[in-house]
Amino acid sequence: MPVIRSIHINNSDYQEVYAFMQNYTAIRTAEDFDYIITTEHKPIYTMGPNSDTNDIISKADNIPYFKTNRGGKITFHGPGQLVIYTLLDLKRLGIKAHDLIDTFEYSMLDFLKLIDLQGELDPNNRGIYINNNKIASLGIRVSRGCTYHGIAINVSTDLNNFSSINPCGLSNIKMQNLQTYSQLTINKVKMLYLKIFFKRIETIIGQPIDICTYSDKILKRMS
Repeated sequence: MPVIRSIHINNSDYQEVYAFMQNYTAIRTAEDFDYIITTEHKPIYTMGPNSDTNDIISKADNIPYFKTNRGGKITFHGPGQLVIYTLLDLKRLGIKAHDLIDTFEYSMLDFLKLIDLQGELDPNNRGIYINNNKIASLGIRVSRGCTYHGIAINVSTDLNNFSSINPCGLSNIKMQNLQTYSQLTINKVKMLYLKIFFKRIETIIGQPIDICTYSDKILKRMS
């Protein structure tokens, strides 16, 4: 039975979590554990390899910008946004990268349906929308058959921080919070979404997964 260690970090530094994911993926072996990391980051703008500086409309003085290696372009992370990172050995699980991305998106659609909301996908731009307003963005990286990065769900974050950028490189996009439509807390969103996400993964691999809670101290040792 595959084992996935689940780690939650409160109010995390993006750079610290990113360093852990990158370092762990670089040195992990076929015997090492997979991880799911859930967190809310301190305010930061992250820029994928395809980011365009023209998508920065106005420079924020008090929020850092950081170049990262996930898919996608520029976005904002901060308190009130649930970020879920998957450090998975895709080869060992028998999952293709596009299957994982689809799992992120369709799990979100299933979650929204569960709480009586209608989610939408855009065939040209990854992410999840409600009434053409984007509530979740995603981007992953695959290295040595293993994946890291994941999905960011706007629950109750300060949406004003998106106004100084073209989120995901799109000038006509409006970002929105889940709490515009539902009063679920970020912890409840995490619990419900991950239950659906893991169920979909189990269906793909054809066997149950053992999810065990693990200490975030491993990040300190490896970042």
